[in-house]
Amino acid sequence: HGPASRPVRWWACALVAALVAAVARAEPWVYEMASVDADTVNEACCIAYRAGQPRGQVAAVGWTTGNAGSGAQNAGGTDAYVALLDETTGEVFRTILIGTAGDERTHAVVYDAQNNQLVVLGSTDGTFSGQRNYGGRDLFISIINAELEVTTLQYGSPGDDDPTDVVLFGDLGYAAIGSGRTTEQTSQGQPNAMVAVLVSHAAAIIRNETKTMAEGENGYFSAYAVTYRTGSERFGVTFELSTIPDGGQQYYLGEYDGAFEEVLRVELRRAVGISDVFAFEPSNVRWSSSSEQYWISGIDPGYGNPYHVVRYPSPILGQTYLIGSVNPETESQFFGPSPPSQRPNISTPTSLQLFEAQERYIAFRVIFEEEQVGEDTLVELRKISWQSTSYSGTDRQAATVRSGDPQDNWNLGSTAPVDESTGLFMIVGDRWDQFENPYNCMGTSPRRNISFAVGSFDQVESVGDFGSQCAEVGVAVVQGTRTSGDVASVSVYYAIGTTSGSVIGQDRNNGGFGNTMLVARVEHDSAQPFESRLRVPLVTEPRCELPCQSLAPPTSTPTATPTATLRPSATPSYTPTATPTVTPTPTLTPTITPTLGPLPKNDPPSIGKIVGIAIGTVAASALVVGLATFIYFTVAIRGNQQQEDGYYY
Repeated sequence: HGPASRPVRWWACALVAALVAAVARAEPWVYEMASVDADTVNEACCIAYRAGQPRGQVAAVGWTTGNAGSGAQNAGGTDAYVALLDETTGEVFRTILIGTAGDERTHAVVYDAQNNQLVVLGSTDGTFSGQRNYGGRDLFISIINAELEVTTLQYGSPGDDDPTDVVLFGDLGYAAIGSGRTTEQTSQGQPNAMVAVLVSHAAAIIRNETKTMAEGENGYFSAYAVTYRTGSERFGVTFELSTIPDGGQQYYLGEYDGAFEEVLRVELRRAVGISDVFAFEPSNVRWSSSSEQYWISGIDPGYGNPYHVVRYPSPILGQTYLIGSVNPETESQFFGPSPPSQRPNISTPTSLQLFEAQERYIAFRVIFEEEQVGEDTLVELRKISWQSTSYSGTDRQAATVRSGDPQDNWNLGSTAPVDESTGLFMIVGDRWDQFENPYNCMGTSPRRNISFAVGSFDQVESVGDFGSQCAEVGVAVVQGTRTSGDVASVSVYYAIGTTSGSVIGQDRNNGGFGNTMLVARVEHDSAQPFESRLRVPLVTEPRCELPCQSLAPPTSTPTATPTATLRPSATPSYTPTATPTVTPTPTLTPTITPTLGPLPKNDPPSIGKIVGIAIGTVAASALVVGLATFIYFTVAIRGNQQQEDGYYY
């Protein structure tokens, strides 16, 4: 026994911790809900992040014809589900089914961090336990508390109800808004009333009301978007009032208090020239605490009213995307200039986010661009574009998402709020080539990939995608927090979407039709070069049962002949020509069997490479741990022992 030991050297411990953290860093992952046939459909709705929870931090919400892997019995028809996944591994912690003997659909989810509760908004034509059906399809609000206990409340108008959104409503609880029908005498069964439900944090209905907003058999009402006026007991709703099938359409911002009394109603109109006026469809609304105004964006003319005759754009002005604000104290409006699309059409959905730290709004849309293909062909391509403008309107920036292939289409699914510390935001959607490639079944909308783009207010920071040879669609995205091993330059996001194939090697038995839900962890590292900033899951076992449109249907007995130049596939199949020429790049005859291999544009690594990478990773991990151990004992412990006159323990 020697003298009392001294503390080990701090820098040695820090180095060991850094090396171990490098090994333990979470990787991008993808989870895919089980679906064994075309009758087992799992649709995606929305996603939330439960920050600070020890397990099940990622909440994926949708509806299913099965049991969503929960082990519970489907109550009948389609049930809502909430799948709680681990943020670092993607493993399912718990799946909760919410259902009746009827059909349930989910529409929105919000996480209340202060009370550690998930709030899910949806619709049902059934009756939940302890509740009653008010007629047709009602709204339902499910509160999932910290112990994962579920309380479901139900309310509706006498007719069918369409959910709009649910928002945190300060100390009062949660406000859920929808569009309902007060009478069966409407000429086309259109909605004509606002349905409002106020729910306490203790999961009890405080107040519910059906407010008739449009009178007469041809009156039409629809609520487009909802936002909470932070620090008050009021919320804002954008909505449409019109007379169908071809009467005037008016769009409004309404503000309501906790008793659902209308405090404010402002008609949204933008004057052009002397007398012309734009009335636009306000599909997005956000409250800004810094400017104390509602910010609103939308399209003129809009297409959200399915009961109204479509107003085609002016041949001079085209279809216009408008962004503006309303001051609720003065009822004044401001609409900044916004250019029309390059083409007469702008595709919905659109999105709006605020960057409060720099007092800017960022308005997203899908535009159409023309691309020359060959000498005589013009094709129209979709691109995601955004405009970022200061609240004062004096500084404007814009950017458009494009990849290396000029014939790529990009469609907008959703956007995550701006990270106030970095100024970055994430877009999720889907990407596809304009034309199908008969050699790998890639291209066209039925074979789209789930896609991602990280942007700042004036440029695209990174892009990426993954998928199978069937259709993957990005639905919603949320930002998470950094996990163990993540460096300060990393931003973490979780996205929910669907696939009609499989990205994990699941046999779907669905002929390429029928969705199942997927969730992905995606990382953006701003310290890396552009081409490697975005890390998405690696797909090594894709499946797709949709035959190639460019080739004949598959034969009954395909011949499997592997080749070094084909993409790896669970069922590779091609027939060489009668006299194949062996060259470094052999010429292959297109198969008549759909290729079931991976779909990314860049060829994924071969099996040998994958095995080599796996072995290399294990070896590298062992080397790092061994090096860490050597440093610790040699530098820290041995150093102390030498300082203590050679006494060893």
